[in-house]
Amino acid sequence: MSSYSVAEAKNNFSKVLAAAERGEPVSITRRGKVVADVVAREPARPFRIDVEELKRRRVLPKKGPTDTVAALEEMRNERSR
Repeated sequence: MSSYSVAEAKNNFSKVLAAAERGEPVSITRRGKVVADVVAREPARPFRIDVEELKRRRVLPKKGPTDTVAALEEMRNERSR
């Protein structure tokens, strides 16, 4: 378990959070006494992108000049079907 003073935790807050996300509890101390423990609520899950799903959901504008308002309206209409 890692331990940081309040000042160290303040200056290295992203490291404290990263350790907690990895499942490592981190103690915060003030004058040598533990005043708080930082732990993740739930273990971090790796973020995965499903490229095939993104390709299936891809919306392409119809041929011709691109009219942004019309393209948005078309996407909204397709979604509501």
